[in-house]
Amino acid sequence: MRFIIYAAGQNKRFSSSLDGEPKGLQIVENKMLIEYGLSWMVNYNPSEIVIVVGFRKELFKKVIGKQYKGIPIKYVYNKFYKLAGNMSSLWVAKEYCDQDTIFTVSDLICSKNNINCFMSDTSSSKILVDRNKKLFIDPDPVKVSINEGKINKILKKMPIKEIDGTAIGIYKLSKEMIQLLLGKIKNYFDNDNYDYSLYYAINDLVTEYPIPAVYCDGSHWCDVDTPKELEMLQTKLSNENYY
Repeated sequence: MRFIIYAAGQNKRFSSSLDGEPKGLQIVENKMLIEYGLSWMVNYNPSEIVIVVGFRKELFKKVIGKQYKGIPIKYVYNKFYKLAGNMSSLWVAKEYCDQDTIFTVSDLICSKNNINCFMSDTSSSKILVDRNKKLFIDPDPVKVSINEGKINKILKKMPIKEIDGTAIGIYKLSKEMIQLLLGKIKNYFDNDNYDYSLYYAINDLVTEYPIPAVYCDGSHWCDVDTPKELEMLQTKLSNENYY
């Protein structure tokens, strides 16, 4: 199994507060944001971890290096990193999608309980979902519609009556399913549509091939999109058990 982390973005919502450094390399509780993902990944013996870089790509290579706790690190450059959408990050890493693959972002911190729930589930393809209804009216999280335990719709904008949860940003696709997803992405690129978020292609996929949902054990996770969320993260980390 292989892991892919997206870390290519320019962090525009942070403006100048990061002093020109990538968000994933920001220190929280003596650990870089991206390290919270790397720390749980190495526990599951991946063949390697692929980090998709763009903005300040050389800094990731310098700080993280060629391995993390014995697991090889490969870097893939996303030349589309100045675009808002992250669909291109999986596309540029397509040569590494030749086996079962878990993919996520560099600024997501998730509790041990939620990671364990996700990784212990035996589904070959799956998406980690939070059922906290307070998030249903928040315009930012990606919403999901679920039927008989499987996600058949995944979009940010969805009628409230169709929302059953939010996808927090951790996905696993089987070798066969990720190839189908790459085909959906290719459709966008063939039509010169590069500036899309990945969930659009995932939505196209689950409409045809619904994917099982794995439910969070509580809402103990944080996707750091703003300086305020980065500041609030210090309190969350002190109250929860994270890798």
